[in-house]
Amino acid sequence: ELNPQHQFFPPWDTAFAATFTAIDVFGCASEATHILDLLPPPIPNFNVILNPFCNGDSLTVENTSIGENLTYLWDFDDPLAGANNNPTTPNAFHFYAENGLYDVCLTAENAQGCQQSLCQSDIVSINTPIAEFTFTNQVNNCLFGVQFQNTTTGIVSCSEWNFGDEQLGTGLSPFHTYPIGVYDVQLVVCNELGCYDTTTVADIFNFSNIIGPFNIGLDAVSCAPFQTTFEAFNIADQTFTYFWEFGDGFGDPNNNTQTSHTYSEPGIYCPSLIMEDQNGCPFFIECETPIVVDEFTFDITPVADICFGDSTEVSFSGADTYSFSHPSFFTEVEDDSYWIQAPVSTDIVITGNYEDCEYEQTIPFVVNQLPAVSLTLQPEICFNEGALVLEGGVPSGTSSVYTVEGTATNVFDPTLPANNSYTV
Repeated sequence: ELNPQHQFFPPWDTAFAATFTAIDVFGCASEATHILDLLPPPIPNFNVILNPFCNGDSLTVENTSIGENLTYLWDFDDPLAGANNNPTTPNAFHFYAENGLYDVCLTAENAQGCQQSLCQSDIVSINTPIAEFTFTNQVNNCLFGVQFQNTTTGIVSCSEWNFGDEQLGTGLSPFHTYPIGVYDVQLVVCNELGCYDTTTVADIFNFSNIIGPFNIGLDAVSCAPFQTTFEAFNIADQTFTYFWEFGDGFGDPNNNTQTSHTYSEPGIYCPSLIMEDQNGCPFFIECETPIVVDEFTFDITPVADICFGDSTEVSFSGADTYSFSHPSFFTEVEDDSYWIQAPVSTDIVITGNYEDCEYEQTIPFVVNQLPAVSLTLQPEICFNEGALVLEGGVPSGTSSVYTVEGTATNVFDPTLPANNSYTV
């Protein structure tokens, strides 16, 4: 050929030359030889340091390639791993998420652009069991009897069950009984290679949208009498019958998913709910947080009896606001302090409020009426006569007092200046 091509193969420690021989039509020949300066290509190679068997285990490879100034590109045959499938580091590791056989390839390239690849086929075998199970159930005497069946693909060396009711089990086909409730069942399986997998089936009886904690309408401060509301987990449910017990000796047996109750006495109460299915099987739900009903009161300073026309002061403490059954009797002096004036004796109701709490107290307010006084005296008296004893006023008694021109005395003195009028 005039322009041939040739591929050189190792060993690369040999000197290569090319000789060109030309022969004309007369049989005359000549030749020329050229020593070739060949750049040896990289020789990729790697060793598997850690070969995984299970999902999530690490494949670790050691790069033993020969060449100078090489760059690398790995291919772990796992396109679902995205960029992690093709690292460019000299040594590399990889995690496989799916079962299967995988090739591992390494491409090495030198600075002159020469590259070579090495692939090891089916070098990785991932064999993690995929946990699966089925179950059937029957109801007898308000208990659900459930037969479980491990349907995991492949050889199963162990089966560990968590039945969701704080009970554990083993075996391929365990049987377990449950009362009514919400249960999540978990199965953990392993194979002879030590690979594990876990699966969970939530709410095996499909009660999670019906059975759950009930709601209580609580206030920041709850004082007796305290009225609150109750709502079942699913207020639209019609498959269960509802019985409420409020914790204070009262309840609601009328199949209400929503109800209310008033706690008339202070105390700590834990209401509960009994849900009964169509077979008459009960499920008991206790309160998550007890209801604390406090006793709210407030203080009133002692109120003195008064005479008609007088006032007395009273003060309150312990509530945020106060209201009165006879507001016109009260005049506020300062915060929570009042003057009271009433025309007659009466019972006054004081209402105190704190947050949503209300409390009433009744105080008897005594107004003593003034006595009906009459006084009969002779209209005139002669100057310098004998002293006039003051008497004849009604009513008479030890508490009666006579005054002349405002001065207390028992007699009228006729020596006072004449021709004047004096008030007795």
